[in-house]
Amino acid sequence: MKRIIAFLALTMIASTSFAFTLISENPHKFANQKVSINIDSQSCEKIGLSSERLLNLAVEAVDRTWNTVKGIRIKFIKGVTTSDPHEEAVLISCFNTIAHEGLSEGGIEGKYHFVKILWGASTATDEELMNSISHSFGHALGLGHSNRIDAHMSYSFSNPLLTDDDRDGYQYLYNFN
Repeated sequence: MKRIIAFLALTMIASTSFAFTLISENPHKFANQKVSINIDSQSCEKIGLSSERLLNLAVEAVDRTWNTVKGIRIKFIKGVTTSDPHEEAVLISCFNTIAHEGLSEGGIEGKYHFVKILWGASTATDEELMNSISHSFGHALGLGHSNRIDAHMSYSFSNPLLTDDDRDGYQYLYNFN
């Protein structure tokens, strides 16, 4: 009988553990229900990526992933191609640095989060760009890399779809119900 109780207790503990991580102990979170996606047109056009193409890919990427998570009131919406958004937003840049000081990946200055896409961006397929953008959005949301290899937020980010682990992390940070 003791073995059965120990087994059940272990099963309950294991079933409620998470592999997701946060980018910091107390990550900054979006406060608004609608958050616009914006492209740093200066940095992306310099490497031959159309800002409008990137903006459309970013919207499609989050519509396939983060906007599908139930119980979350935040929705990402199409913004503009700019180098200076004026509301709480995600700003996608194509360089390691950007014209705005104090920003780092997943970081925030003022009212917007910064997402960078770098590696092979000018030669990447649309699917590769959407996967990279969606993964980077996870960092802007406050998620770190997951310990689950199959998670969208794993270091390899080879899975283009969200797993339960990715959704659990997002809901942990943003479930307002």
